[in-house]
Amino acid sequence: MKGLFLWGTVMVLIGIGICFFAARYMGFSLESLKASDFTEKTYEVNESFDSISTNTSIESVSFVLSEDGRCRVRCMENDKLGHEITVTDGTLIIKSLDKKKDILSFDLYTHSPEMFIELPEKEYRQLTAKTDTGDIVVSLRSVGSLDVSGDTADVSVFTPVKGNVRISLTTGDVYLRAMTAGSIDVTTTTGKIGIVNVKTAGGITANVDTGETLLEKVDCGNLMSDGDTGDIVLDGVTASGSFSIIRSTGDVKFIGSDAASISVKTSTGDVTGTLLTGKVFLAKSDTGKVDIPKTAAGGRCEITTDTGRIKIEIAKQP
Repeated sequence: MKGLFLWGTVMVLIGIGICFFAARYMGFSLESLKASDFTEKTYEVNESFDSISTNTSIESVSFVLSEDGRCRVRCMENDKLGHEITVTDGTLIIKSLDKKKDILSFDLYTHSPEMFIELPEKEYRQLTAKTDTGDIVVSLRSVGSLDVSGDTADVSVFTPVKGNVRISLTTGDVYLRAMTAGSIDVTTTTGKIGIVNVKTAGGITANVDTGETLLEKVDCGNLMSDGDTGDIVLDGVTASGSFSIIRSTGDVKFIGSDAASISVKTSTGDVTGTLLTGKVFLAKSDTGKVDIPKTAAGGRCEITTDTGRIKIEIAKQP
């Protein structure tokens, strides 16, 4: 048994040595590990369409307005990665193609190849984007509905959406800014959520397992946020309906925010900040100090934490 252990140790050291000398030979540059270089290719799209569907792998995809009113797809390709662009039943369909899917190969890219989908300035009925590890940026005039899903990717949206916004990620940040929407549903397992200067008549759902959440200058119907580990900050957020916030480990902070009714539950975390109007407070902390306004009018505000303090104030009216 000792001989096997010694042999295994020797093999590991030999492997480390090989990697070290290989890195020295390449000048410790990850760029040297690229199997093949990319070249830019442009696809012109002349057919008419009102919806867009993309299914990409490692590309960072940006949906942008075309400067000349024509549609084209500019992307990077090599001997392993290609693309298929078609228009079917009024939908522009873009897919990544693995040219050597039957060949066992490994590539390490230090930067994701970029793809720019240049679109005429008009409203599109639906935009659906799926990605494995590439980021998604949407900056268009208007979209009827937006559905984005990915494994390891960051998603940024700066586009008004008349209907529903749905974003679902395994690992990655989500950033929504300067937009309107019918409703918003964002879920990321590991990542941050930022929703800034956004207005929606419907509800906002922002769920995260591990990561911080920030909502700033937001006007919505209802807000629901469920998370395991991570703080949430509401800065200038108003809801005509309710706030419903749940955190296992994380602080909850209100900065000049308000809703008709508020419910906050945390296991380990403080609940602090300022609300705009008085409430009927029901607050409880098992091990922390509770400091709430002595108001008896307004909507219901129920705050419960196991380990954490509660301190809420009512903002002074000008």
